[in-house]
Amino acid sequence: MSGEKEITRAVTPEDLGDMLLEPPRAAVATVREGRAEAVPVEFRYESGRYFVRAAAGLEAGARAALLIDDGCYHAELRGISVRGHLAAPDGPPEGLEGFLEVVPERMSAWHYGAMRKRDDAGPR
Repeated sequence: MSGEKEITRAVTPEDLGDMLLEPPRAAVATVREGRAEAVPVEFRYESGRYFVRAAAGLEAGARAALLIDDGCYHAELRGISVRGHLAAPDGPPEGLEGFLEVVPERMSAWHYGAMRKRDDAGPR
C-alpha cells in the first residue's frame, strides 16, 4: 500500500485493563499426553502477574496459553492472550494460595470495536 496506514484491531493488554480486573471468561490451554486440552480457570491479575486456578488438569512447569475474552458479536470481540509456562509462585499474594502463575513469554491483545488505522509506533 503506497503510504496508506494499515487497519488494526490490536491494542495492548493495558488497554483492556477492565478485563484483567474483572474477566468475563478465562481458560488455559496446555498439552497433555500429546493432546491440546483447554480448561476454564479462575483468573486473578495482581501487581502485573497472571494467576490461574482450575479444578484439575494444570501442573507447574507445563507450557500454557491463557485466554481472557469477551463479546458475542464482531464489534464486541476483545481479548488478551498470554503464552508462557505455569509456575508455582514464590510467596503468592494473600488470597491466591493454590493458584499457579502464568509466566508470560508472549502476549497479545485485540479489540474489534476499537479498529483504527495503525500508527507506525502502534501495537502489532
